Amino acid sequence: MIKDFMAYKPSMEELVNMELRKLWPNEQGFRLDINSSGIREKLGEYRKLFGIPAMTPLSDQERKDFERWYVQEEIVKKGLRSV
Repeated sequence: MIKDFMAYKPSMEELVNMELRKLWPNEQGFRLDINSSGIREKLGEYRKLFGIPAMTPLSDQERKDFERWYVQEEIVKKGLRSV
């Protein structure tokens, strides 16, 4: 048990899970609309970073990994947590 809960600092994993739970999933269970222009640009960046060809569709696992990566990038960008 944490004696001083005000001093508790959540891990990056906990922050990402918290932010993902805030997003409403679609009927396939995904939380981000990859047709949105901002997210589409980040998807291109993610594909380059991880060597995924642009013309191949993402597997379900790759899509979930992308969503976690995107949310983590947004957390860092907002300054909530530094990596």
